[in-house]
Amino acid sequence: MENLTKQQIVLVTLLVSFITSIATGIVTVALMDQVPQGMTQTINRVVERTIEKVVQVPTQSAAVVTKETVVVKEDDLIVSSIEENTPSIVRFSMVGSDGQKTPAAFGIILSKDGLVLADSWQVFSDAHYTVELASGASFPVDRLISYEATQTVLFKIKLPEGSKISLQPVVLADSDKLKLGQTVVYIGGLETNSVGTGLISNLRTKTVTLDASSTEPQVPAPVTDITSNIRVGSADNGVLTNLSAEVIAFKLSGEAGPFLPSNKISSLLAGYMTAQASSTKAR
Repeated sequence: MENLTKQQIVLVTLLVSFITSIATGIVTVALMDQVPQGMTQTINRVVERTIEKVVQVPTQSAAVVTKETVVVKEDDLIVSSIEENTPSIVRFSMVGSDGQKTPAAFGIILSKDGLVLADSWQVFSDAHYTVELASGASFPVDRLISYEATQTVLFKIKLPEGSKISLQPVVLADSDKLKLGQTVVYIGGLETNSVGTGLISNLRTKTVTLDASSTEPQVPAPVTDITSNIRVGSADNGVLTNLSAEVIAFKLSGEAGPFLPSNKISSLLAGYMTAQASSTKAR
């Protein structure tokens, strides 16, 4: 070694390193052959899964989340509310002894099986009526029950047996959550849709006595009457909707032209359905 030049020493060092690495590889392969098969599979699976994660990470980190701001105009919401509620509106016609039909009242469909709400001041108890759907189809109706306190009456559309006609009921909002100044849409008309827009100008609520000692959260005072700045004839019927296409009130005829809140309509419908269910069980 003492007689070797610097270049020869470097070459000898590289040769020894090369031989050592080859020997290490041979020993490693020999040891791997002696390892049980199950351990080898486990190591392979770990490696495979690690590789999969390493490959996916760049993809995920490179993903770009874009946020798109959609501007919805009030006009679009008004039009949408009218379009969505039109299939739930019916027009009553009184059928005379000669078969002639006379436009009589405005109504709304409350259930898929054909329950319809109308103003009791606009329909006579001893007359025969048909209702015309938005599609133009006309069907007879049965008078079910009148509610003097709310000036309303329920009818049932008599669809032909086996009919595949699908009735679309209105969606009733929670009228106790209405706010003064809220934008509303009016849909009425004895024969065709007549619409208008405005605001809720007054909300009359029922007086609720608060119990100061109660720990329960106080519920909002129920709305008993709704007033809008939309000008509507005293004898006209129609509905008020919000911009979510939910019905918030039914316009009754009369000098004051009151709007019956949707929660009162919901209560009438629930009461009728409960009575029908009890009657069915009794049979």
